[in-house]
Amino acid sequence: MNVLITGAGGQLGRALTVLAPPEVIVRGVTHAELDIADAARVDAVLDDFKPALLVTAAAFTRVDAAETAPTAAERANATGPATCSTRSLRTTGSWRRASRAAPRRRADHRAL
Repeated sequence: MNVLITGAGGQLGRALTVLAPPEVIVRGVTHAELDIADAARVDAVLDDFKPALLVTAAAFTRVDAAETAPTAAERANATGPATCSTRSLRTTGSWRRASRAAPRRRADHRAL
């Protein structure tokens, strides 16, 4: 089974890549290799590797930096995961969400 892991340069992505069972073919991609908010690039990687499972471990985790780079944070934490889910659905025909928290857009935070 092919598994694509985004955010492979981060702590979670590295751990998932290393812990995969031997029968799983893992391709880990870093942000430098794949901007998960770029639908055309996500499509190209999915079409090339044909994963049975896409794990989106990419995230903008520097909370203080998100204040000065809100667009980058939104691309990594909202637009990118949404792009991955819709493109994965197109490619694999299925999509599952592991997170229990509802995804939120920047506009949702203004009301808080």
